[in-house]
Amino acid sequence: EIIGNSEKLTGTLVTADGKTISMGFTATLDGKDSPSQNPGVDTVILTPVNALRVDYVTKFKGNVVYAGTRTLSMDGRQMTITAKGLNPVGQPMEQTMVYDRR
Repeated sequence: EIIGNSEKLTGTLVTADGKTISMGFTATLDGKDSPSQNPGVDTVILTPVNALRVDYVTKFKGNVVYAGTRTLSMDGRQMTITAKGLNPVGQPMEQTMVYDRR
């Protein structure tokens, strides 16, 4: 959800054992630290690159956990999110998620 110059994300993660974890943040699109309630991070930084791309960085206790990009397709029907950093147990990870609008 876009609120002025901020972005609000809320959601629920379901773990492999079926537990649910609430997540979310409201962050200003200004390249500065904003609080996050996502598991394993306490800060998110959103930096707009252009109308279709936002770069992001997440931190925990001041240390970068992972960073990536969120890119919308020109027609707005697909969103791609990339991330590279450390997983919850500190191992290197890299992922790409692609979402199609219904």
